[in-house]
Amino acid sequence: VLCDTVVGLPDSLTEDEVARARAQLRAGTLMSMESTMARCEQLGQHLLTFGRPIPVGEIVARIEEVSLPAVRRTVERLLASRPTVAALGPLAALEPFERIAARLG
Repeated sequence: VLCDTVVGLPDSLTEDEVARARAQLRAGTLMSMESTMARCEQLGQHLLTFGRPIPVGEIVARIEEVSLPAVRRTVERLLASRPTVAALGPLAALEPFERIAARLG
């Protein structure tokens, strides 16, 4: 079921889902700025990753730029790569990796 769901993602995504995801990401980003510790951690991550602090307005603008076609392209690119499988529990019941990879490819 999981493989079928993942493979069908590019075609099943809707603009409403992307809009909800943008809103949730924007709200989470802005709420994380309420804590001084979180702001300092984010500043450090920005400096290490980008070499400069990224202003909140720029972060929100980048979130708003995410579009349905961009998400679909990203999902398709990820599905084109070799999958990684992690499992917990009784592994004897786990389907062989080759079969899982074939269903995702």
